[in-house]
Amino acid sequence: MNYIILFRSLNINQRNLKMEELKTFFLSLGFNKVETIIQSGNVIVESNRDSQELELFIEEKFKLNFNFESKVFVRNLSEMENLLKDYPFNDEQVIPYTSKDPEVEHQYIVFLKEPCPKHLEDSLSTDNDCVIIHD
Repeated sequence: MNYIILFRSLNINQRNLKMEELKTFFLSLGFNKVETIIQSGNVIVESNRDSQELELFIEEKFKLNFNFESKVFVRNLSEMENLLKDYPFNDEQVIPYTSKDPEVEHQYIVFLKEPCPKHLEDSLSTDNDCVIIHD
């Protein structure tokens, strides 16, 4: 199965890795068809392991190899395709924000390791920001 490996806080501040180093690291762990994505720290690999097992394995080996910790999110291609298919914002929702200030409009997707607690979920949206939690 193909997986997308997303590293948290990689290539910011002092946590810089060249993509060739990251690719070599994954190849040394026995992954097949390793592709890095620009200078993002994101990687596509092929593996027969499940995603939770991969997250733990990669986090452990990464820390041992590079001497710093980076949380990892592993998603298979169908999960990412569903995320895009279920993208909750349409042009009618986005245009009012961009028309206020076209330099400010940003849309983010954030992955969490654990479900967002309900009390935090309710407090995330503001008059200027819309937050939608998708399981």
